[in-house]
Amino acid sequence: FNNLIVQGRSLSGKSKKIQVAIVDKNGAAFGKIIELQPDESEYVIQLSELQPVKTVTLPRPYPTFLPYYFDHQITGGIELENTESLQISIGPGLNTEELKQPQEIGITSIRLEK
Repeated sequence: FNNLIVQGRSLSGKSKKIQVAIVDKNGAAFGKIIELQPDESEYVIQLSELQPVKTVTLPRPYPTFLPYYFDHQITGGIELENTESLQISIGPGLNTEELKQPQEIGITSIRLEK
C-alpha cells in the first residue's frame, strides 16, 4: 500500500485540523495533520509522508500525574505489517484560540490503497 485515504468532513461549517496516525505494535505512532473541509471529501495521505508523532496512552493512565502521551524514540518509518491501531487526534496543529473552540468532525471511512 502507498496511501492512507481518509473520507470525511468538518461539521462546523469551517475547516478543522485533525492528526491521523498509524500506531504499531511497539506503541510508535506515525501521522500527519490534515485539514477537513465542510464538504465531504477524500484526503490522500502518502504513507511516505507519515512522521513520528506522540502516541496517546489509552486507557488514561492512573494516577493522573503519569504522562498522557508516549513520546517514543523509534526511528525509521512505519512498517504496515506491525500496525495495531489508528489514532485520530484533535489538538495537534491547533493554536491556543482554536483549542478553545468546539471541534466537530465526521469520518466516513479510512482505508489503505496502492
